[in-house]
Formats: sequence, structure tokens, C-alpha cells
Amino acid sequence: MILLIGLVFVDRRRIVWKILGNAVGWISILIGLVGVLYHLNSSFFEERTLKSLTYSAPFAAPLAYTGLGFLLLLNRMVDANSMEWPKWVLFMAVGVTQEILFSV
Repeated sequence: MILLIGLVFVDRRRIVWKILGNAVGWISILIGLVGVLYHLNSSFFEERTLKSLTYSAPFAAPLAYTGLGFLLLLNRMVDANSMEWPKWVLFMAVGVTQEILFSV
């Protein structure tokens, strides 16, 4: 929603668009990391049963929100037409894949 408001200013005031985009990116990262910490406090680590595994909070899910924040900041900091941009995207994708493979 905030970025939609920023779209109004994208042509007239570029600085407003830039500030709002960076703010949304950093807030997404913060919320994702806080969500990971909150979900790690679930009952899954207290009791190792099938029920606690099924009904506990998914502690890896908020990392996706953090990844979206990093991707938003990446789009603002690195030119999408350069070779550096796909390298960063692949780096983040490999990190997510590692998280999925080793959390099972």
C-alpha cells in the first residue's frame, strides 16, 4: 500500500519514491527477522512429537518476508541490466534453498 502511494510521486518527486521504497524494504526485513525469533519460541522445540511438529509455528516462513525485503532493496541498489543483479538473486535463492534443505 505504501509503495502504491509512492507511485504517485515517482515522476514528480523521485526522492519520495526512493525513501518509501527503502523504508518498506527495511521494515520487511525487520518484521521477517522478528517473526523468525517469535516462531522459534513455539512449542516444537519443547516437545518433539508429531503433534507439535504439525501445529507449531513455521519458523522458516518469515524468512521469505525477509527475502522479499532484501530483493526490494537489491532492486533499488543494483542496476537490473548489469551482471551483478542476477548473481545477487542467485545468491539469495541458494541461501533459501540451503535453508529449506537443512531445516528438514
